[in-house]
Amino acid sequence: MNELIDEYINKYFVISISDKKYNAQFYYEDNQLKIRLLDLIDRNTMLKLKKSYKLVNGVIDKKNITIFNFQECGVSGGMDESFELRFRFDEFIENYKYTNKNNKKIKKVRVEFYNINNFSNTPFYDYDEHLNPIFKGSCYNYKFVDKEISILVGNSIISGYSLYQNQKNIFIEFKYDKSQKYTDVIKDIYHFKAFLSILSKREIGIKKIEVNENNLMFLNCIKFIDDIPTNEWLAHHYNEFVLTIESINRDFLTIYDNFNILLEKSLPIFDIYLDILKYKPSNLNRFLNYTQILEYISKNYDSQNAYNVWVKNGKPSGRITLSDRIESIIGQVAYVWRLNSKKIYKLSRKIADGRNYYNHHTDESKRLTNDELFRIPYFLEDVILAYIYHYIGVDNTIIKSSLNYNIYYDKFI
Repeated sequence: MNELIDEYINKYFVISISDKKYNAQFYYEDNQLKIRLLDLIDRNTMLKLKKSYKLVNGVIDKKNITIFNFQECGVSGGMDESFELRFRFDEFIENYKYTNKNNKKIKKVRVEFYNINNFSNTPFYDYDEHLNPIFKGSCYNYKFVDKEISILVGNSIISGYSLYQNQKNIFIEFKYDKSQKYTDVIKDIYHFKAFLSILSKREIGIKKIEVNENNLMFLNCIKFIDDIPTNEWLAHHYNEFVLTIESINRDFLTIYDNFNILLEKSLPIFDIYLDILKYKPSNLNRFLNYTQILEYISKNYDSQNAYNVWVKNGKPSGRITLSDRIESIIGQVAYVWRLNSKKIYKLSRKIADGRNYYNHHTDESKRLTNDELFRIPYFLEDVILAYIYHYIGVDNTIIKSSLNYNIYYDKFI
């Protein structure tokens, strides 16, 4: 929860990593709560700890905490070969210590997320014939092999002195046919969180978790603030999900099953994309990251099509080039923007030449302009999402209507 971040900044605590306890401290950097180890360690220990952990335990103010997705993000050292390690993480839960023994069984969990009110376009309320408000809600239930997922859309009223506000609330509920381990339930929550990010182009935070009817205090490492844009020209970028639950409701079972399969098989795609959403890198780094995703997709899912493009282009080199790979993927989703083959070829060469320039700095003429470096990453993001949406089973007409207009790059293409 956002209100806890200020409480934990600069707090000291004890953390257990690889069966050893270390003194540690929370600190705030780059709009994110992070952790530094206060115990200086030698080189061998440093090398052992420089990795990622799904979860670690700690104790702060006599309260147990469990920290998720704990990974090294920095190291500093001196002449005496002593090192300080710094870590970032996603979330942690108060008053819970994970062990194999208390990996308790769970039948039901309900999650409330930040930044998903626009996942449903169900109106907050309507009016009857006497202009009295009628509060609206809806529930979408999906039965999978081993569980049922419900998406509950409702309303809550905030009232107080000179304040009366109605707002939408969306809860995601998992009901399991058989009791599940705590770690498996957390995995389900993270998968759905990633799914929401792919549908929305935004970082999603966990607001509250209710396990077997019991609330657990869940702290995000990043402060989540629902942006309310003042410029209507930019409003769509902040306030709209690319795909709402209503738009994918008919095929939700297939889409979500396919998404989970893709997520398990191709973590690099989602690791890079979710990091872009979370850390908001520079235009140059966004451009390089998106071309890296495209190259990964091509090599793992599109090799034959890329080969066909390479042959069509007369085999200009002894192997399939990056521009061939990009041309192949753009060509498969070109219906979204009605791009012809000549335009696809030109775009692919510009993108590939730009990537090669920034990686090798060989030909200054291939350098992208500042305007191109701003616009192209937005286009590449939508190319990647269109490919993923199609791969997981979203109807092409829905993909086209959701992505065919973007004020950031419409003039570029």
